[in-house]
Amino acid sequence: MEARICRNCGNPQLKQDGNLLKCEYCGNVYHNEREQKVYEKLRELLDDLKWESLKNLRQQLYGYIHSDTINSDAIVETCRDIRHLVPDDFIAGFYEAAHSGNMQEFVEYINKIDVNENYPFIENAIRYIIKELDHPLLLPVGNLIERAANARVIELRLKNDLQSLLETEAAKVQSELFNPNITRDFFIMYSGKDIDKVMELVAFIESQHFTCFVAQRNIRHGRGSQQEYTSILKTAMDNCECIVFVSSRNSRDNSCQALSVEMDYIKREDKVNAPPEMRNMRYTKIPYKYKKRRIEYLIDLYDGSNRYGEDVVKEFFYGLEYVQDDPLNVLKRYSELEDEDIINGKGTKDTQKKTNKIGRDTPKDPRIKKLADEAKEAFEHKDYIAAAELFEEAANMGDAASLCNLGYCYEVGLGVDRDTKMAANLYRRAANAGNARAQYNLGVCYALGVGVDEDIDQAIEHMSKAAKNGDQKAQQWLKSNR
Repeated sequence: MEARICRNCGNPQLKQDGNLLKCEYCGNVYHNEREQKVYEKLRELLDDLKWESLKNLRQQLYGYIHSDTINSDAIVETCRDIRHLVPDDFIAGFYEAAHSGNMQEFVEYINKIDVNENYPFIENAIRYIIKELDHPLLLPVGNLIERAANARVIELRLKNDLQSLLETEAAKVQSELFNPNITRDFFIMYSGKDIDKVMELVAFIESQHFTCFVAQRNIRHGRGSQQEYTSILKTAMDNCECIVFVSSRNSRDNSCQALSVEMDYIKREDKVNAPPEMRNMRYTKIPYKYKKRRIEYLIDLYDGSNRYGEDVVKEFFYGLEYVQDDPLNVLKRYSELEDEDIINGKGTKDTQKKTNKIGRDTPKDPRIKKLADEAKEAFEHKDYIAAAELFEEAANMGDAASLCNLGYCYEVGLGVDRDTKMAANLYRRAANAGNARAQYNLGVCYALGVGVDEDIDQAIEHMSKAAKNGDQKAQQWLKSNR
């Protein structure tokens, strides 16, 4: 039988042991029958000259990867040469994605790994990701370990070893990763079957400098950890500003913990926080201002198969509209809920410390003050057309806060057609007039690329001005982004 080469390191001799083939150079083990099919497919694609080139390129790549000094350019070039011969080569695709310098592409590659098809390389791939661990990789590599274990590509003992290794390295990347006591912006509730969408959502939110608590990433998986699972979740929920429920057919399963643990706990806490006379009311009758801020992120339409799950979700989000399957919609809704908290007078100690995007500066000129007060009253009664007209009138008389508020109307599309460029221009005019809330809003525009090109330096500049003028949201943003 013609010698086969190791697909990991290019070694031309594989030692057969029963139904297994082992590379004595790199240690990789293959199933004999499956490897025979791979080998035959490769030989159909390659003539002798290309076969020899493939062997040499694999040996070259293996040397680069295990060198004391990593040369990413050389690795990427070699990977591309291999893929020129074998376009769907896993090893070359993996290391090219890892060293391309594009973290998002690498995350997407990890999420798409077929653990069954690429079983000989999964453990090495996981260990390599952990060795090069960065914050955006925490959730994807944790999910890869789970998928490999569920497919029985790795044994339970190896799964535990890899998870322990991941936790050790993760703590170095983010020292407070497993601490549920720190304040975060979002608590993500989801079904495990929706993990791909969850990773997409979390990656986007955190790329915009918000923080998330995600059970699979922020809870240890080691021995004994499950005993504290519920307690940790409750502590984290208490310390997160907003609950995001990734809503799908999967998450309406009766056994889904997002229904049986998180929602039940939040509902109990909402009743505790409500005035005594409301605690025995039906949950849907308790005003939203006494409830934890929440967003339903709909990734899958209801199919009517689980009436229990649908009823629980409808009760939990009563009076709130869901947001569709686009991560940007979550941040927009988060901003809107923040505004509604202030307008409705939500009385928790956390929201008392916060301001929304609607400015509250009191004009000195009594004529302007009258207009500004009327505008705010119209806004609070959701008469947005009147509010926008009054804000504009007061702004034309020189009120910077009303100029900022008019910008917010344009940003969201309240009472006027939505125009983010106009919003950013109005924020800039109010910011130049010294309005701290407008300086913060303009900073957010630059951070998210709303109405302007995304520019983190400009975001920091305007946030710094707002923070200096006493804006607490700007101070918090700077603290979490420096």
